Amino acid sequence: MANISIKSHSILSKIGISLYKTRKSLDQSLTAEIFLQKRDDILAVLPDTLENHSNEEIALFIGIMNTMTSEEPLINETKIAANSNRDLDIELLNFDEYKSVKNIISFGVTINSKINLIKAPLINEILRKPDLKKPLWEKIKNRAH
Repeated sequence: MANISIKSHSILSKIGISLYKTRKSLDQSLTAEIFLQKRDDILAVLPDTLENHSNEEIALFIGIMNTMTSEEPLINETKIAANSNRDLDIELLNFDEYKSVKNIISFGVTINSKINLIKAPLINEILRKPDLKKPLWEKIKNRAH
């Protein structure tokens, strides 16, 4: 940013041109929330709760999960929050249900995991671009069995 002289600043302010604007108070919180849904020994990581998805997206999610779980899986859903991806990974490790997980499928959420991780696109992207389904099914088939 260039500095201008006091004289220039004075002239500009007299004609109504302000060099500085006050900004609205912005929420500087970088807290990220992710939603975890554990079905049997599979953990799904979502950027948003399923309640905020359309019926079509929920049906797709359930269809994907049913390929890896039993017919009537035991479902546990929770939310975790953190200030960074590193904190998110730590929170995930501290999640009680994490210890019994065999596979993780992450829908558009970046996480690091030593457990078998299947990186999937966002659910709405899969619906918009059907060509994303085949690579996802291949990943699931290779990891889940």
